[in-house]
Amino acid sequence: MSTSIVIPVFNSEKYLDRCLSSVVNQDCKDFEVIIINDGSTDKSEKIIKKYSAKYSYIKYYKQENSGVSMARNLGIKKCTKDYITFLDADDWLDNDYIQKSETYLKSQPVDLLLLPYIREYKQFSRKNLLFKDNFKKFSTKAEVDNNLLLKIFGPIGDELKQPASIDDLSPCWGKFYKSDICKNIYFEDISKIGAEDIWFNLNYIFHINSAAYISNTFYHYNKENTSSLTHKKGSEVFNKREKLYEAMELFARRYSLSRKYNLAIKNRVVVDLIGISNNIYSSNLSFIEKYTIEKKILNKKIYEIAFGNFDFHGLSGRWKLFFHLCKSKQCFVLSCFIYLGENLKPLLK
Repeated sequence: MSTSIVIPVFNSEKYLDRCLSSVVNQDCKDFEVIIINDGSTDKSEKIIKKYSAKYSYIKYYKQENSGVSMARNLGIKKCTKDYITFLDADDWLDNDYIQKSETYLKSQPVDLLLLPYIREYKQFSRKNLLFKDNFKKFSTKAEVDNNLLLKIFGPIGDELKQPASIDDLSPCWGKFYKSDICKNIYFEDISKIGAEDIWFNLNYIFHINSAAYISNTFYHYNKENTSSLTHKKGSEVFNKREKLYEAMELFARRYSLSRKYNLAIKNRVVVDLIGISNNIYSSNLSFIEKYTIEKKILNKKIYEIAFGNFDFHGLSGRWKLFFHLCKSKQCFVLSCFIYLGENLKPLLK
C-alpha cells in the first residue's frame, strides 16, 4: 500500500520551498510526488526542478495555465499508487502525515481516510478536528451517506449549532482517496461548478462504502496567502456558489435522494452567507461598495426561499443575530456587524 501526493502549483514561489520540504522530510518515503506546474510565471519552476533533480520519487509535469481543477486532474492521471492525497503548494504536512495514514490504511483499508487540519494565520493557529472523537469509522454505505455525504450537501439538526464549520469536510486536501475510484471522478472547472472541492467530494463519497477518521497527524492550511483563490469579491463567490446549489439539486433529483438532502441544500444556501460576507468585508473595496454588494446579494430570491425553512433555535446569540440580519435584509446594521468583526469566520468560529 502506497500513496501518490498530487501538488498543483501556480506562482507559488513564496511558499513552495516550505511545502516541498515538508514532503521530502516525511518519516517514510514509500510514496510518489506528482507536481503539476499550471503555467507559473514566477520562480516556481526553478524550485520544483531543484527538488525533482534531487529526489527520484518527485515527478514533474507542466501544462498551460488551465486552473487548479485541470492541474489536479492531470495529477490523478499520472498517479500510480494505491491512494491519492492532495497538497496545495502554499500548505504543508506534519512529518508523520504519510506514515501514520499509511499505517492505518494497511491495517484497516477504507475507501476514504479523513484527517484533521490546522488553519495557519499570521499570528495564531486553529485546529480543525472534524469530529469530537479521536477516531471514527464508517463501515457501511448508509453510515457513509448519513455522516459524510449529507454533511457535504449542508448542515441539518445539531450541525447548525456550528454554522462556521460548514465546509470543514469540503477540501480535497486532508484526505486519502482510493486511486481506482478517483480516476473515474475528476474535478470540474471552478467556472462551471463554483466549488470544485465540494463537488469532487460529493461525487466521490456517493460512490464509496467505507471511510475512517484519525486525529493524530495534521495538514497545515495556510491562511496567510491573500492571493489565494478564496479571496474573491462576495458577488463572485455568490455567482459560483449558485451554480453549486443548482448542481446539488439536480444531483439529488437524479439519484432520488431523500428530503433531508433538499433541506441540507437550503441550509447551505443560508450558512454560506458567512463565507460570502467574509469575502466581501475582507476585500479592499470601500465600505459603501461592500454594503452595496451585500444588499444586492441578500435581495436574491434564493434567500427568501432558503430562510423559509431555516431553523434558528440551535444557534448561539451572535449567529442568531447574524442570520436574522441577513433574513430581514438589514444591510447597514449587518455591514457594521461584520466590519467590526474584521475577519468573521476565524473570530466567530
